[in-house]
Amino acid sequence: MSWTGPWQQNPEVIEASRSHRLPNDPVDYTGPRRVGRTADDRTSFKPGQAHWHKENLPAILYQLNPTRAWLEVRDKKAPNMYRNGVTVKEPYPDDPEHPREMKDLPILPDRIGTQEEEWYFEAIRRLDPRVRWIDFVMRMKKEDRPDTNALQWRLSRGWREALSLKSWHLTSDRGRTGNATANNRIDARLSQRQRDDNTTRGATPGYIDPHNRSRGPNNENWVPWPKSRTGREWGIAPKTDYGRKPRKDAKNKRRRTEYPATEGPSNILKL
Repeated sequence: MSWTGPWQQNPEVIEASRSHRLPNDPVDYTGPRRVGRTADDRTSFKPGQAHWHKENLPAILYQLNPTRAWLEVRDKKAPNMYRNGVTVKEPYPDDPEHPREMKDLPILPDRIGTQEEEWYFEAIRRLDPRVRWIDFVMRMKKEDRPDTNALQWRLSRGWREALSLKSWHLTSDRGRTGNATANNRIDARLSQRQRDDNTTRGATPGYIDPHNRSRGPNNENWVPWPKSRTGREWGIAPKTDYGRKPRKDAKNKRRRTEYPATEGPSNILKL
């Protein structure tokens, strides 16, 4: 891995970043993953994430608060990705003459589906806080991908609060007030034991006791997915995101300079 430190040695981080297959690994994700309008608009297989799905969420999503080790890497930047000694450029550039450089983020698969579910993005950003929204977008097919603002909107404060997921990426310039208020409401509805154990098991969808893989005769060991105010189940990406065109206004230009294009030889990430 291209980074070292206490958080990076977390076994869950190491496993989620694993790209090589082990003898007992499945050949595809064991649970359903959303597919876009074309069959290849789907998150490419990552063996270390093979068992992630909506009813088997990554364990990191049940952690209430980040650790000190996580906070130490929250604002660090990922290095550029290199192959054969040259930088790798985005595979689906808005401007083919000036593709942006890809960041070396082992936790990310080569391709991310434009209709991937909200919990996936939240899990990835918790496991590797260096991942930015643009890192997701640059790995999506150009035709239907959302811009970074639309992607962040999917993970609105309402979505996180409905699932009892605190926003971990809080700084003074990242919507601190609204997210902090939502975080406080989450704290208030959890029990003292949950807060002491730093867990949202029993409030976040999934097994309450993860060691007991039975929901129980009356679902007493299971928290169901809540419904949104519109009746849509949280965790399902709205199909209205299909066909969203890349923004071409000044904001889009500013967004593209976050990882500015450079001149010289490069590898284009082949998917």
